[in-house]
Amino acid sequence: MALFDFWTTKCTRCPAALQHLNTNARSLAAGHGVKCVAVNLDDCAAARDIVAGLNNVVHVAVAETEREHLKRLLNMKSVPHYVLLSKGSIVAQGKSVDFVDFDSFGNTTPMPECVGGVCTISSRKQKADFFDDGF
Repeated sequence: MALFDFWTTKCTRCPAALQHLNTNARSLAAGHGVKCVAVNLDDCAAARDIVAGLNNVVHVAVAETEREHLKRLLNMKSVPHYVLLSKGSIVAQGKSVDFVDFDSFGNTTPMPECVGGVCTISSRKQKADFFDDGF
């Protein structure tokens, strides 16, 4: 299972939500097999500063060309926005992780490092051509 936290650097609630996710990520992984993934949707350079030290969560950024499509696909109206995936399907989504009853889901296989237009921030530091905004 994977819990995705979609966020932006302009969101005033997002840094605290990221910290909360980071604090709980180890227990979610150990107790429920959940991998926590923070997905930045805007300024990748500023995102690095915000996520520095939040090492219990996988940090990824979405290519600018894919952002609007992803927002429409997930019907995101605001951030932070959480999506829980299990076995390739969305099983829950909402504005906070309070909507998830993790005990009702079983463990799944680990998530890959990169999928389509989404890759870990750390794996793309040297590839400025990946993002249109110079990341």
